Amino acid sequence: MKDEIKLLRDKADEITAFYEQKVDSYLALGEELYNMNREHVEESIALAGTANRYRHKLAWYLLDSPLIKELDIDIEKEAADFKAQFVDFFK
Repeated sequence: MKDEIKLLRDKADEITAFYEQKVDSYLALGEELYNMNREHVEESIALAGTANRYRHKLAWYLLDSPLIKELDIDIEKEAADFKAQFVDFFK
């Protein structure tokens, strides 16, 4: 199980970086292009945050963090939800 979670954590890190880089690209283009693509920017910000939250939960599991129990995190459910939400990255 830990090997799979480690792979998923790494994938979550990759996805977070992908969306953060996308946001940075929009910001670098300037205000006018940013405003023209506002919906894409906001979606990318949200997806980066979501992937990052999964990354933290998966990392907590790998580190045997007490947060897993304190927050009642079902790591198998989190892993399945993560794969479902970001299915395109697993093709």
